[in-house]
Amino acid sequence: MAYYGIGGIGKTTLLDKLISDNFKNPNPKQNIGKYYIKYDFETSNNEKQILTALRNMLIKLDSRKFSFVQFDLACLKYAEQTGSGNDLIEKSNDFIESSPLLKAALEVGGAIPIASTFTQIISAINESKNAIIGFDMKRSANRISAELNNLQENEILQKLPEYFSMDLNKCTEKLKKPLVIFLDTYEKLANYLDADIKSKDDWLVDPNRGIISQSNHILWVLAGRDKPQFDWESMGFQTLEHQTLDQVENPDEYVESKLHLLGNLSDTDAIGFLTSAQIPERYHSDIYNLTMGNPLWLDVAVGFYENSINRGTSFSISGIKSASKMLERYIKYMDNDMQDLVKQLAILGKWDNNSLSIINNINYTIYDKIKRSCMIHSEDSEYFYMHSLIRENICEFCKQENYEPIASIYKNTWNYYVNELDNADNSHQSICLCNQSKNIW
Repeated sequence: MAYYGIGGIGKTTLLDKLISDNFKNPNPKQNIGKYYIKYDFETSNNEKQILTALRNMLIKLDSRKFSFVQFDLACLKYAEQTGSGNDLIEKSNDFIESSPLLKAALEVGGAIPIASTFTQIISAINESKNAIIGFDMKRSANRISAELNNLQENEILQKLPEYFSMDLNKCTEKLKKPLVIFLDTYEKLANYLDADIKSKDDWLVDPNRGIISQSNHILWVLAGRDKPQFDWESMGFQTLEHQTLDQVENPDEYVESKLHLLGNLSDTDAIGFLTSAQIPERYHSDIYNLTMGNPLWLDVAVGFYENSINRGTSFSISGIKSASKMLERYIKYMDNDMQDLVKQLAILGKWDNNSLSIINNINYTIYDKIKRSCMIHSEDSEYFYMHSLIRENICEFCKQENYEPIASIYKNTWNYYVNELDNADNSHQSICLCNQSKNIW
């Protein structure tokens, strides 16, 4: 499942609510089990660090159910080849203590495994009398060690997701309850507005090596700003956006992915939220008209009201907004060229492929990336417009800083529609053009 939407729309809150309702419910009968972990890519977007963090969280969740024989040995071999063993010990003290294999090596060799050679570690594992280290685990360790001895460090790094997935599949086969993995702030891993970052999620979603497609019996729940641009079909998923399960052929064989765009609340839901937050009814209509049901703005409004009450000052609707802060939230990950084009699109307001010529020297490569983001909406894939609240704040910001292209966009818009009207074939087309220009103005 993937939830996506603009910053502050409530993605993280939703994930926390899903965890609370399904894993921490006071009524045990309402819980679906105990096996879940949550990772925030705000912590790190480094592939090896993330896989190690997921491994540590799962072992901490239940060390009897989760172990990572192949992944652990691959990490040790990589540490030996790169000379990063001591660094691994310092940064992850739990890594050795949580691994039955490495604890066995400690018992036999009496030395820190990472400080020993990889061959010494395998020998110590084979000599171990520890009951936890069974024949299957030793056989697996010997098989993977033979493979690792023939790999270079970059090849080991490339295969880490594969080793992780194989270990995880062995663990999930034995679970009687589902495993759910929540991944938050996905834009830190793969920001589709930045081509330099996009490749960082291959280890997760690549059809051939990604752990999502290679792992079984797991519900993955992702949350980020933009609609995931995955090759769902190659990953083995059918995507549900506009259909239900009863409309799918062969539902028993169905492997599902669901995408959910998180948008604004309806007036009924927004007023219900304000009522539950004990906001006086006389403010409901004004707050809804100002926020348009955006969860972030509603939350800001409630906080602003509570602060006013605590300070003993009067509550003013106009004090809620802060254009510069909101602008930073929405476009802070963009480079200068992309920010510049976003500002010009906000001023333009609504456009089709032809009227884009209103913007001087538009970079269509950058525009294509912006168009795929959640801040841009479309009408039948012909006309495009920016999320109203984002546009309003960006335009306000542009006015405050006397943004230079404003005048040229207004002038070009006038000239564009005057020219279109001159070339109109009939009165009906003229009326349509007038309506389009009126909408933009």
